[in-house]
Amino acid sequence: MTAEEGSSAKVKLSLPCVLVIVMAGLERFANKGVGSNLVTYLTDVVGMSTAAAAKSVITWNGVSFMLPLASAILTDSYWDRYSTIAICPSPHYSTCS
Repeated sequence: MTAEEGSSAKVKLSLPCVLVIVMAGLERFANKGVGSNLVTYLTDVVGMSTAAAAKSVITWNGVSFMLPLASAILTDSYWDRYSTIAICPSPHYSTCS
């Protein structure tokens, strides 16, 4: 392979890679929107102070970002793949009416 052939080759991202990047960006965007709406809800409807509402949202944000790490440790150490798929959505299903 000559230098001319190497320089003309372009690197192209595959479609799944692009979709993962786009979904991660959309997840971050949605998380910020939920956080700001949660502060508004806690101050207006629940009647919390702004500082207490912000502290609650920061705690929620930290837990939601660290939960996949805890799930990964449990999955790798104790559960198999299918048990994880069955157990992890259960908090969501238990709150749906």
